[in-house]
Amino acid sequence: MAVNKISEEKEDYLKVLLTQGGDSRYVSNKLLANQLKVKPPSVTEMMTKLQKDGLVDYQSYKGYMLTEQGLQHTLEIIKRHRLIESFLIEFLNYSWDQVHSEAEVLEHKVSSLFIDRIDQLMGYPAHCPHGGIIPRGDDYQETYQKNLLSFSEGDLLIIRRADDHPELLSFLDSKHIKINSKIQLIEHDESTSHLLIRHEDNDIKVDKNWASGIYGEVIT
Repeated sequence: MAVNKISEEKEDYLKVLLTQGGDSRYVSNKLLANQLKVKPPSVTEMMTKLQKDGLVDYQSYKGYMLTEQGLQHTLEIIKRHRLIESFLIEFLNYSWDQVHSEAEVLEHKVSSLFIDRIDQLMGYPAHCPHGGIIPRGDDYQETYQKNLLSFSEGDLLIIRRADDHPELLSFLDSKHIKINSKIQLIEHDESTSHLLIRHEDNDIKVDKNWASGIYGEVIT
C-alpha cells in the first residue's frame, strides 16, 4: 500500500530501525527499546502499526526489518532532514549543534518542492554538515563508519563524521573540533572510560560513549 503521510513518531521509529541495521537484518525489540529509550511494549505497539502500513516485517524471535517500501520512505526522511540541516548552516548561519532539533521539526512540515529547490540551490551536496551521507537512490550507506574506538594509539586521524547529538556536537565545538579536523589518538586504554586525543597541541579526554559517535580515517 502507498503511504503518503505517516506520523512523526512512526518516522522516528523507522529511522532508528535503519540506524540499527534494519535494512538488511532483523533487529530485536529490546535493542530498539534501548535506542528509543522506551519500554518494549511501546515498541511492539508501534511496530504492529508499521507492519499494517507495509513498512516493516516481523519474524518471531528475530525482530523487525524494513520492507523495501519502508526503506525508501525512511531514506526520504533522512534526505530531507540532512538537506534542511545543510541549508540552515549555509544560508541562515545556524551552528552545527543547533540544526538537528530544527530539522526534526521542519522535515515533517515542508513540501517536496521546497526540498528539491534547496537541494538544487546548494548544488546537490553529498554530505550533511555532520558528515553523514545524503541518500540518493541506492547510495545511502555511510561513507565513514569507523569510530574513534576502532583506531589504535598513535594513529593520526582526520574527523569525517559525527552523530548529530547536540551534546556531542557542543562538546566538539567547545574543543574546536569539526569535520576535517586533524587529531592524534594518544591513549586508548580498555580499562578506562575515556580516550585521550590531541588536537592543536591540546590533550583532550573524550568519553567513550562520545567517541563511539565520532568517525574518521587514518591520515596516510
